[in-house]
Amino acid sequence: MKDKAIQRPAAEDRFHDQLVMLQQEDHGPVPPGWLLSPTAIEHFVLGNEALGIERKFVAPREMVSRVIVSLATNRGAMLIGEPGTAKSWLSELIACGVSGQSRLTIQGGTISHYRQLIYDWNTGFGEQRNRKCT
Repeated sequence: MKDKAIQRPAAEDRFHDQLVMLQQEDHGPVPPGWLLSPTAIEHFVLGNEALGIERKFVAPREMVSRVIVSLATNRGAMLIGEPGTAKSWLSELIACGVSGQSRLTIQGGTISHYRQLIYDWNTGFGEQRNRKCT
């Protein structure tokens, strides 16, 4: 089973040389537990011609920067968009830059109503609980 074909190599395998080079060239502040600085992760994701790093994700730089800064300051980031807009790919690239390991990224699912985001999806349970409390 070791010869089993894979669909696509993980980002850390595919872009290993770029990660090593960025780590050597990275002079920015690196958050505790991170492999690269937020600036280096931005270069890894969005590319840097001077360093010879190709762009891997197409989005406004400001959006990608906000996601990275949010994670660097111990806040979460929720990627919302239509199916096929590369949310999982962006999370894989960022995870790879943060930890050097992208195989354990969290995958989400479809949300059809905002109440699913605030855990207000089971109104029957809430009504039943309220009756017991009164």
